[in-house]
Amino acid sequence: MNKIEQMKAEKDGLDILKDLGHIIEQGIEKTPQEDIDRLRWYGLFYRKRLDGHFMLRIRVPNGVLNEEQWRIVVELGELYGRGFVDITSRQGLQIRWIQLKDFPDILLKLEKVGLSPLQTGFDNVRNIMGCPVAGLDEQELIDTTPLIREIDQMIVGNKAFTNLPRKFNISLSGCCEDCAHADINDIGFVPAQKEREGLHVTGFNINLGGALAPTYQKLAEPANIFVWPDQVVSITRAILELYRDFGPREKRFKARLMHLLEDWGMERFREELQKKVEWQLEPASPLVKVTSHRGDHIGLHAQKQSGYYYAGLHVPVGRLTTQQLLSCGLLAAQYGTGEVRLTAHQDLVIPSIPEEMVEEFRSEPILNELSIDPKSMLRGTVSCTGRQHCDKAIIETKNFAVETAKLLDKQFGGGAPLSIHWSGCPNSCGQHQIADIGLQGTKTKIDGVMVDAVDIYLGGHLGAESKLGQLVASKVPCSQVHDILEGFIQKMQESKQVQQPNYTR
Repeated sequence: MNKIEQMKAEKDGLDILKDLGHIIEQGIEKTPQEDIDRLRWYGLFYRKRLDGHFMLRIRVPNGVLNEEQWRIVVELGELYGRGFVDITSRQGLQIRWIQLKDFPDILLKLEKVGLSPLQTGFDNVRNIMGCPVAGLDEQELIDTTPLIREIDQMIVGNKAFTNLPRKFNISLSGCCEDCAHADINDIGFVPAQKEREGLHVTGFNINLGGALAPTYQKLAEPANIFVWPDQVVSITRAILELYRDFGPREKRFKARLMHLLEDWGMERFREELQKKVEWQLEPASPLVKVTSHRGDHIGLHAQKQSGYYYAGLHVPVGRLTTQQLLSCGLLAAQYGTGEVRLTAHQDLVIPSIPEEMVEEFRSEPILNELSIDPKSMLRGTVSCTGRQHCDKAIIETKNFAVETAKLLDKQFGGGAPLSIHWSGCPNSCGQHQIADIGLQGTKTKIDGVMVDAVDIYLGGHLGAESKLGQLVASKVPCSQVHDILEGFIQKMQESKQVQQPNYTR
């Protein structure tokens, strides 16, 4: 066994909770590394760069939070997070500057409102993604919110799924705009319809094996499987069990579902899956195709519920102060039901605004900071945490991403929106390979001095005819990034290489 597999075999990650008191008492400096790693099963990530503090990651299935849950997030950010909270590109939340002594109280606060940090790190099923306007979208084929909750309940706290070969990502969406990034998840459920008794009935086709990682990037491949909604949870369990029992574990960089599929082939995987389910697997349906991925839900949009609108607020690179969090919570309570939703673009949605209150909503001061009509370059910018708060990051990203986008908006702000994604290291937390322009942090030398730099990728996108971006420039000093991107964007717009986003819906 490698060291990680040995660590997991010795003690399940969830069992670290009973040792928490002892770890707090003796101090993190005296705690074995394997126990520091096990804390990730509870969403706690040790950050030496934060003066020994922790980052806390919170699960938010489908990105949906009710009023009470949002209030707790505000409270935790204020009490323990030095006044800010980050939205992740998996529709979750991260709070930094956590001290281990405060975690028991934090865990109680989260559990009280039905939130959990469990299994958000290491070799677990991460936050389950879905369309952020599920149940609201006029054009969706099926509301997947209940199914996502069922899958989450099956996984969280269940030791059957706490020792996977490595992390596992799931997305499930009932809309055709690929809001949940099906092609870069280990399992991506996309809506499909089959004819039954003369009617087109909605279920899902399955894509398998998508992943973005330092040593490999691969879009998921169709499994040629169609499932009905009441089969989704069972087939998810079966796929997870196959991955758990047969997924490669010897080498960490090979421990993903895509490598099991490479070893077996999709046909054998289907055969093994058939043995684990109680119904005959059906071939995928060709009746529904995923369309443009680029609908980001920013702006005011009519809901399927007559007379109501949802508002998509742009959160620059996903970072919110607790004052902004509080303001958004008050908006959601005053104009909607108190519910707030998070998107894969690191933005947020406030649902169920009555039509007669829309104009009043538009005048709210917080919309000057979190716009419903941002300029195009800033609108499409996504960023990982960066070196400011992450030990793995090679360069700072969030601040530089915002600064660069604002400069680009001076020239291109009225044109076609672009997705510009920043990752501070090869781990691709900013998902730079799926953007029109992707930037990955690195280093280079200028006159013998090591400086921050980026590798630049162009042409990535998800949805219809998904493809990964291609490396076009290496080790570009960050001081030159703005000028280089200006040239790229000018050429892309002139040659119409930019995929026109479906922002207007």
